[in-house]
Amino acid sequence: MKATGIVRKIDELGRIVIPKEIRKNLNLKNNDNLEILIESDNIVLKKYQPMGRLIAFSKTYSKTLSDLTGFCVCITDTEKIIATSGCKKEKYLGESISNYVLDTMRDRSIWSTMENSTRNILASSKDEEYVSQIIAPIICDAEAIGTVIMFSCENKSKITDLEFKLVQLTAKYLGAQLE
Repeated sequence: MKATGIVRKIDELGRIVIPKEIRKNLNLKNNDNLEILIESDNIVLKKYQPMGRLIAFSKTYSKTLSDLTGFCVCITDTEKIIATSGCKKEKYLGESISNYVLDTMRDRSIWSTMENSTRNILASSKDEEYVSQIIAPIICDAEAIGTVIMFSCENKSKITDLEFKLVQLTAKYLGAQLE
């Protein structure tokens, strides 16, 4: 654990204030959920990621979906890609998602390529030229907790209604697993 040298008092209701520098460094925003853990004699605050419970399941599901369709599949939480199949894992896995993906998640609507426009998936500039894409939010208890993304690069295939429905089904199924 990294020491910060910052000391805070607990108020009469048992609350503490997390300093702005730490919140900024950990990308904590107002209304983010924190998980409280006890490790030996330490209290650990960790940003709560509900999709964390589904990482192993998401890996299997992304592989199955990619194998069935031949497209690349990524599954994200609210910050980064947690599972990927059909594409270069080292390029996508663990990478931060773009604002386009975040906006789609917040809008709670499925976005797909129409009129040949595509969106960056990664926050960094490592994106490829995509031929087609679908981005579907994963909703659990009325909260957007991640996305399912399907895309094609090298194979130049266009995504059809079948893939659109499969991505939608996957997003709904993953959200239902956490309810």
